[in-house]
Amino acid sequence: MKDTLPSQLQPSLGSALYRPQDENREQWMGTRAVLSRSLLLYSTNTWLAWAIAERYYRGIHWVWCSPFFRPERGLSPVAMPPTAIPGEIYDTLAKHVRAGDRHSPFINGNRVGILNGAKCKAEAGVITEKEHAEIVGAVDHAQIADFRPVLYVMPFRAVSRRVIAVPEAERAHSLSIEYRVEDLPRYLFDVIELGGSGV
Repeated sequence: MKDTLPSQLQPSLGSALYRPQDENREQWMGTRAVLSRSLLLYSTNTWLAWAIAERYYRGIHWVWCSPFFRPERGLSPVAMPPTAIPGEIYDTLAKHVRAGDRHSPFINGNRVGILNGAKCKAEAGVITEKEHAEIVGAVDHAQIADFRPVLYVMPFRAVSRRVIAVPEAERAHSLSIEYRVEDLPRYLFDVIELGGSGV
């Protein structure tokens, strides 16, 4: 699928160097990449994961994100494998959902992630045991279509103090740029379903 992200949500890669607060400087990137002040972060998740966080976690989301929806091809000091590119993840999830693939590693991985997250939330007292059981039931009975992809788009400046740089050992590639936001409130990002996905 060709890049179908609306033009107003495309990243702007210009000559202005974004300089985070000193205490976040090492977390920020670990490279000297030149990025615009209007930088956006992108994350692909499933509708089911989004819906569960909205309903049970008070609209607080846990996301793995990237400053690139689809990085430009060509010579670059950044290496972004498909599993670190939100656009590629979106396409793959959409393809697997369309095909009704019950053995999809992306769908099965999301099931595991949702269940692990629910267990942690229950242990932390964020949800009750009854709510935990409801989430487990929702995942167990979910249809393939419930795992359709949705794209989170967030302005970096709005979430900069929440962003955690993913350690090198956990990245898809040693030179990829990947972040986590473990407490992303709903008002800080938009949720988009791309019209060309065919889901």
